[in-house]
Amino acid sequence: MQAKNTADRIDNNADAHLKAVLLGVSEALPIVQGKLELGTWQSIFFAEMDGPRHRTVNMTILKIE
Repeated sequence: MQAKNTADRIDNNADAHLKAVLLGVSEALPIVQGKLELGTWQSIFFAEMDGPRHRTVNMTILKIE
């Protein structure tokens, strides 16, 4: 028996969920002396698999001494 609020709704976005599982949903990035430290061929990109939608990016900065 399906929940009442989802019984009449089909998202058709299973492929987006599978892509998110393969790519991951979070990343840890090194910041050294206030600058993002990436290798020569490294970059950061945001991939929207289920959109377009309004998204919020959350950042947590941890200081290691």
